Amino acid sequence: MNNTKNIGMKTLRKNLFFAFLTLSTITIFYSCKKYDNQPLQPICAVSVFNALPDATPLDFYLGGKKVNIEGLPFGNKLNYVEAFLGKRMVKVTTANASATLIDKEVDLSESVYYSLFLVNQSQTADVLLLKDAFLERNTEKAQVRFINLSPDAPSYNLEIQGDTTTFSDRAFKTATPFKYITDNAKATLLLKDKATGQVLSTLPDVELKKGFVYSVWAKGLNATTVDTQKISLKVSAH
Repeated sequence: MNNTKNIGMKTLRKNLFFAFLTLSTITIFYSCKKYDNQPLQPICAVSVFNALPDATPLDFYLGGKKVNIEGLPFGNKLNYVEAFLGKRMVKVTTANASATLIDKEVDLSESVYYSLFLVNQSQTADVLLLKDAFLERNTEKAQVRFINLSPDAPSYNLEIQGDTTTFSDRAFKTATPFKYITDNAKATLLLKDKATGQVLSTLPDVELKKGFVYSVWAKGLNATTVDTQKISLKVSAH
């Protein structure tokens, strides 16, 4: 049974809460019906990020069902979608399904938020599935994690100017845990080579709001002359 639906994070939290809280009650109710004794199936949530620097816009399928309406460009994300649990097939194609880049199975657990990153380059495309282990919500702080998704990258450090929180030594396909930071209406983010300290990319005027959760990800290639594929930083709110 395949079923996904685009939803916002607030709506999703509400849906997940009621689904998990009332599952046992609904199961009892349905078990009393003679011809319909199937309990409500538990769900999780998956968000999708396109970190394939050389790919055209992509279509994403989860459990055999297309999730996006328009092609997902490099550097963009899909908001959380509901998904059933267990082993689910993930398929990624170029827009309008002209070529398949990824066709593999992922294993999803109940009550978990996931970020699924499309990684490497088109010819070797793969997925990186991370559990979104959010910290307890703090209305006076923002939450940030850093992920290195640059396929030809050295280890990177992320610095937020004026903040002493460290996001250091991230190799390709690795992430820091979420960390609290002080909110900032115009933060400047610096991506640095861990070994040399060289600043490789700067992202100014980033608004990091208190009570919000963000993934900051390094995307693109070091060794390229194509401007749209060069190394840069991206900030995505959850």
